[in-house]
Amino acid sequence: MSPALLSLRHVFIDVNCLRHLFADIWFLLKMVTAESVQHDWRVKMPKFMFVYREGNNQSHGEMSPEEMQKSLQGWMDWIQGGAKAGWLIDGGDALTPEGRVVHPDLTVTDGPFAESKELVGGYSLVEAADFDAACEIAKSCPMPAAGGYVEVRLLANVGEPSEA
Repeated sequence: MSPALLSLRHVFIDVNCLRHLFADIWFLLKMVTAESVQHDWRVKMPKFMFVYREGNNQSHGEMSPEEMQKSLQGWMDWIQGGAKAGWLIDGGDALTPEGRVVHPDLTVTDGPFAESKELVGGYSLVEAADFDAACEIAKSCPMPAAGGYVEVRLLANVGEPSEA
């Protein structure tokens, strides 16, 4: 093949590759834009952390297997309901009573708080229009019915772009 034909063939291949590359980029851009548009229509609501504290009369160690299963089912139903309704951001997790505390002088002690009668048992993250709406959601979780407390805290959203 002559050098001119080889050069022309390479140009055709390069143009053909570029055409496919641009088609792929356009497709990906379309997908990303579609996701962005789909996400941006949703009104951003404040985020809240629910901190679950066990009450004085609550101890999972004293629950029968049937009571434990009923409690677990109540939590699973509540979490699934929140995910379906769209207010649950993260179902969180239960916390074990074991822990450590790092003090300002960098010493580490067993913790979290041995003297506390209301140990933190877990957490969840939710979205709600305001504190009142978040508290209504918290009232529907199994913790108060089991004798525990739900601390409702507004997240500061540090580092997230503010709405303009």
